[in-house]
Amino acid sequence: MKEQSIDKQIQDYYHTKQLRPGKLEALLKLAENSQPRPFKRDIIFKWLKSVFCPHWFRRRGLALTASILVVVFMSVYIWEARYTSSSKLAALASREIALNHNKRLALEFKARDYIELYAQMNRLGFKPLPPKRVQDAGLMLVGARYCSILGQLACQYKLLGENGEYYTLYQTELNDELSRLPEREYRVNGVVVQQWQEAGFFFGMAKNYH
Repeated sequence: MKEQSIDKQIQDYYHTKQLRPGKLEALLKLAENSQPRPFKRDIIFKWLKSVFCPHWFRRRGLALTASILVVVFMSVYIWEARYTSSSKLAALASREIALNHNKRLALEFKARDYIELYAQMNRLGFKPLPPKRVQDAGLMLVGARYCSILGQLACQYKLLGENGEYYTLYQTELNDELSRLPEREYRVNGVVVQQWQEAGFFFGMAKNYH
């Protein structure tokens, strides 16, 4: 009986004891601070995961693709515009050459030699010379006159073939426009016009076709 009453007294004693409010609050804060903090690597991993998520790649992937497509389309547009412009200039030059060829204007300088022409045509600013294809064709020089190609001073030569065929050859120095013209053959108003570049010059040669 005595032993049971002592146990009962001890239980009653601790049931009556309560922590002061300030002490309880201090113990709770201590318990919170004693919880293990996440390791820095885990924090960094969570941040990387949030940044480089599939949505991030999807958004930035679409932006990158759009940028590449813009660059490609602009490059194609510029190339096409440049090519179209060059083709138009070449066609314009061929029409000008065909027109001069068909006019058959009188010669200003008669000569059988290009060196002789150089001494006479002092306004040219360049030395007249026969291009390789003219030499290979065995065309004979008769004389020349001043003319223009796309607004630039040029020399128009009159040539004769072995059978007396009438040719005109055009020579002028290359500039930004002429250097872009492709080597090509045109048929304009009954005239075959060949255009090419050689030794820093633009050449055009014309003859009639039937």
